[in-house]
Amino acid sequence: MKKTIIYFLVFLFPVNSCIKIEDEPFVTLTPTVEFQGYILKDKAVVNTTVYAGPVFGNPGNIPTVFMYEGEVSFYNEDTGELIASAQITGDGLAAIIETEVTADTYENVIIEASGIITAYADKESDGDRANDIVLHKSVFYEVADLPDVVNLENYPVVTMDPSVEFQTYFRDHQLYITSTASANPTYQVTASFPILFTFNGVLQVYDRDSELLIKSGTLDEEGLTSAVTVVADTTSYSGFVIIATGTVECTGDIAADGDSSNDIRISNAEFIETIVIDFDE
Repeated sequence: MKKTIIYFLVFLFPVNSCIKIEDEPFVTLTPTVEFQGYILKDKAVVNTTVYAGPVFGNPGNIPTVFMYEGEVSFYNEDTGELIASAQITGDGLAAIIETEVTADTYENVIIEASGIITAYADKESDGDRANDIVLHKSVFYEVADLPDVVNLENYPVVTMDPSVEFQTYFRDHQLYITSTASANPTYQVTASFPILFTFNGVLQVYDRDSELLIKSGTLDEEGLTSAVTVVADTTSYSGFVIIATGTVECTGDIAADGDSSNDIRISNAEFIETIVIDFDE
């Protein structure tokens, strides 16, 4: 009789160890909304981020899913006209929505984000919303003035007065010519993102008598200055005409992401400088 009982207990323990008891999470939501924006050409681009802000009293042993339903809208504050809107959706700890706004003026535009976040317990961890259990719901609502979000007052205004300097010296019948172009910017209004300067120019060396091109180099660097050096053989020439010409473009690196595709053009300026070198003097 004792032997039979022992066998029964040994059989029972492995079976019970395979049973998984689900422990539902206990969570409350404290949503927050954040607006971030910038000007891109003739549009205002605004990223709206809604954070679920969960506080877990008990994390449980099954996944918690957060679902977003709502809308971000842009209104003319004076007329009440709806300018643009986008749906707020998502299922993570945060939902991010990008919206482009075009208006005659952004000074009287307001942003309104509203909706509801629902926390679900993913029963059986199967990803099937049909059998999930609602843990908590919370509404969110946030209003902001568009000029406060995109910092219209800090939209950059930069002018340039480019200049060119030449340096030359001889060595064994070779003339070394260095041309340095400078953007010389004046910041009338600064910005919260980097300001970039790009040169697109050329240094050319011509025979003074025949006016034929002898040597050339490019001025194509990024920064406040761009320099290039060329070497020309002076044998059989009586003099050179040296010309540096091109443009400087000033752009804004939106979001400081190094991606030129979303940069804004601020201003551009031309430069040209000429010197003549007479070898007979």
